[in-house]
Amino acid sequence: MAWFASNHGIVKNANTSQQVHNSDGTVLRQVAAKQAHVQSVKVANWLNKPQRFKVVIDLQQADPATQLTVPPHVDVAGLSQKDCKLHFHTLIEGQTTGSITFQNQATGEYIFYNLAFTAGPAGLQGTLQLEGPVRSPVSQTVTISNPLQTEVVMAVACSSKQVMVPSSVTVPAGSSANVDVAYRPLLVAEGDASLKLSSKALGTYEYQLKLKGTAAGPEGSLSITVPLGSSEAQVFRFHHWLTEKTDYKASFRGKSSGAFECKPTTVAAGPAGPNGLEQQVEVTFEPSSIHDNYHETLLVSSATGGEYECQVNGRCLPPKPSGPFEIVKGTVQIPWKNVFSKQVEFFYSVDNPAFSVKASESLAAKKTTNVAVTYKEDPSKPRTAKLMISCPGEAPSPWVFYLQT
Repeated sequence: MAWFASNHGIVKNANTSQQVHNSDGTVLRQVAAKQAHVQSVKVANWLNKPQRFKVVIDLQQADPATQLTVPPHVDVAGLSQKDCKLHFHTLIEGQTTGSITFQNQATGEYIFYNLAFTAGPAGLQGTLQLEGPVRSPVSQTVTISNPLQTEVVMAVACSSKQVMVPSSVTVPAGSSANVDVAYRPLLVAEGDASLKLSSKALGTYEYQLKLKGTAAGPEGSLSITVPLGSSEAQVFRFHHWLTEKTDYKASFRGKSSGAFECKPTTVAAGPAGPNGLEQQVEVTFEPSSIHDNYHETLLVSSATGGEYECQVNGRCLPPKPSGPFEIVKGTVQIPWKNVFSKQVEFFYSVDNPAFSVKASESLAAKKTTNVAVTYKEDPSKPRTAKLMISCPGEAPSPWVFYLQT
């Protein structure tokens, strides 16, 4: 609010200092820093003919980042008054004092007002909308101008750890500088943050940030093909971006087929730097039936680090022959596992009488064992054989292991 003690100000003759009107002419105004203000000052013409007044500003107390502009002159009709507009702008908080004089250069008479502008804290300089899929950076640019004759270093800070800004920016004299504001959302959520750029010379620029993270698609996929009775592991790698440590839980979405297993189920991640930290989960595929429709969704999630999805696809082929296994000192141990989800009986046989193996064995679900095969030399028989393991009703064809001495 601005107010005046009178409508006319103080009128004097520049040569005689004769006071024509003896009234208070102080203009007081409370303003906000970094916001343009227009102040009207009334200029009265006490003569019955037009007068042209030269406008002169004299600032006794003002910061270098303060600007007060006025027109070069004001024309006022006889016995009337006219508003002269003062344009005031300051970058920092504080008081600006001085005077404005309206002088008739022909007669030397003039009117002047005392000026006092008090600048309070600046309001928000704007709002930046930063929205994007989780873990994908989005950015905007803030431009800071420096009207001073010396460069200014401004400190930069943001209240959100997911917003990346430089710690400082140098603004050249009489020029401007850009500050990149980058946001990498980690959670599907919305929120607000505050960005501040501050220096003693230019004051504080504050911006409101509207932050929003949207859902992202799967991080990738794993495809594994194995024959029945075998297993294979592949690694799912993901980047941890949180600047503090957190634990990620690894699991499969919904009801699992049981053919996939992930290790570890808990991933402990330390604080990440600007380039993130790579983490990994191992996925093992061990099917129990022959088909190519094994599909799962691996979820790796943290309440603070976010959620990652990976599509896992598996294909199981008929049993594949393996070997040859070498008979050493008349025997060999063949590793074997019941890959089925229930207890079943396996039947063992060899195609060469010089080799021998037990007839069958019942194994619990997922249990491992060693199948012992012995060899007794017989010059009339070949020194090679095939071990066949069958499971009627569960596997359409036997597993074949080549043996040799």
